[in-house]
Amino acid sequence: MIVCGPRRPARRHPRRPHRPHPARRRHQHRRRRAGALLAAEIRTSGLAFADAKIELALAFHHVVRDDQEQVTASISRLCEMTCEDYYAYYADIAHFMAGLPLDAASAAQWLDGRQATRDRWRALVTTRWTHLRATR
Repeated sequence: MIVCGPRRPARRHPRRPHRPHPARRRHQHRRRRAGALLAAEIRTSGLAFADAKIELALAFHHVVRDDQEQVTASISRLCEMTCEDYYAYYADIAHFMAGLPLDAASAAQWLDGRQATRDRWRALVTTRWTHLRATR
């Protein structure tokens, strides 16, 4: 007769989260650090409007990369930066580029109307997508 000891549960290894290659992580870290440094210099210099322009450019970058989480974060930062400012329409433009509806009614008055402006900004993104796909 074979006697077995108490049965031990099978060992389970929790799934490890995917971690990018170390060189890619270093690159991402440098890019974040450089962006934070640039933003700090802009705020220190008193050129807050430039900060909003950079954030709008980042929103475009995130939309082209189809990084919805970062797009949402950029739009939130734009809203915070420009809520009662001359540049409040930047948040509208970011929404237009991302193909998202506006969160609230905008006070911006577009020369060609809202839909034509939305279409032009969205076309900028789709043109960039087409270009990037063609170069791969």
